[in-house]
Amino acid sequence: MAFTKEQLKSFRSDFELATKELSKKYGVKIQIGNITYNETSFTSRLTVEQIDGTTGDKKIDLKKFDLYKQLLGLNCDQGYSFRDSKGLSLTVFDIDSKKYKNPIVLKCTNGKEYVASVDYVNFMVMKNQPAVK
Repeated sequence: MAFTKEQLKSFRSDFELATKELSKKYGVKIQIGNITYNETSFTSRLTVEQIDGTTGDKKIDLKKFDLYKQLLGLNCDQGYSFRDSKGLSLTVFDIDSKKYKNPIVLKCTNGKEYVASVDYVNFMVMKNQPAVK
């Protein structure tokens, strides 16, 4: 019997139901990625992220955040909020040390996550500071 696209869609939903209890028990978010298949087998990437049980957000290691903040020269703390030129309200959420050009992870009020450069965030911090007399 060959795998079909419909069977794999069904497998994905069944997998999500089956891992729901594991997610709750261990405080993690389990996601299955894109599925590649042929007649006899299929493969997929499995991603497991630790989450905060109260909000559903990823846990942030503030010591790690402060360390990378100093190394990169970021001029604000985790949780700093600002509005961009399009009027979106963005909050500094995390620093992804694996991304060289855009390491700052921003959360938007619409629920999406964006990435930005340190220079962009520092510019927005400077722009939003009151003038010193």
